[in-house]
Amino acid sequence: MKLLTKELEKKFEKYPLYSQDGKGLDAEVIAKFYNPYGHGTWLITEGDKQEDGDYLMFGYVQLSNPHDAEFGYVTLKQLESIEIKAKLKMFYGGFCTQHETLETIGAMWREEGYLMDTHTAVAYKVYEDYAAETGDDSPAIIASTASAYKFAESVASALQLDESKVRILSGASDAVTGFDYMEALEKATSVKIPSGLKNLKEKPVLHKGVCAKDSMKDAVLAAL
Repeated sequence: MKLLTKELEKKFEKYPLYSQDGKGLDAEVIAKFYNPYGHGTWLITEGDKQEDGDYLMFGYVQLSNPHDAEFGYVTLKQLESIEIKAKLKMFYGGFCTQHETLETIGAMWREEGYLMDTHTAVAYKVYEDYAAETGDDSPAIIASTASAYKFAESVASALQLDESKVRILSGASDAVTGFDYMEALEKATSVKIPSGLKNLKEKPVLHKGVCAKDSMKDAVLAAL
C-alpha cells in the first residue's frame, strides 16, 4: 500500500484501535493525510491491520467545512482511492459511431485534403467532442497509428466510392477485393499506397489456418 510506511506501521502497533479512547482532541495524532486534489484532511489517532491487509483507522476528519469536522473511521485503501479517482479526472473518454467515423474521414478529405484512416478518425471526432464540451482550445496532437490503405474499403466508402466506381477505377473484372479498393483509392486521391502494402498482393500467404470461434482454444494449444 502506497500510503503505508514502516514508521506508520510502528505507530499503529503503539496506538491500536481504542487505545486513546476518551482523550478526544487531546489524543496524539500519529499520521496526517490530506487530499492534494481537493478538500479533505484526516488526523489519524489509532489504527489496526485487518485480515485483508488493509488498515482500519480512527481519527478526526474534516472533509470541506471546518465546522463539519468530526471523529470517524477510514481505511488506507479508501484514502488511496481518492488519489486514483482524482487522477482519472485528468482523462476524457468518448466514442464514435461507424457513421460518424465515415463522416469524419469524408469531411477531413474534402476540407483538408488529408486521407485519414478509421482509427485516427475516431480519435479526431472524440477530440472535437471534447473541445466542444469543455471549451478547451489548447493545442492538441493526435497520433495517427495507421494508413488509410489498411482500411481501404471503409475509407473508399467515406469518399463515396461505391463498388461500381471502384471496379471502374481499379479495372477489376472479377469480384472486387481489398486490393482493388486500394488501387481505386490511390487513383481517386493521388495519395500513394505505402510500399509495405502496395506489393502485398504479390506475396505468398503464410498463414492459412482457419478455425471456428469455439475451437480457438484447441487450435492454439495444438500449435504449441
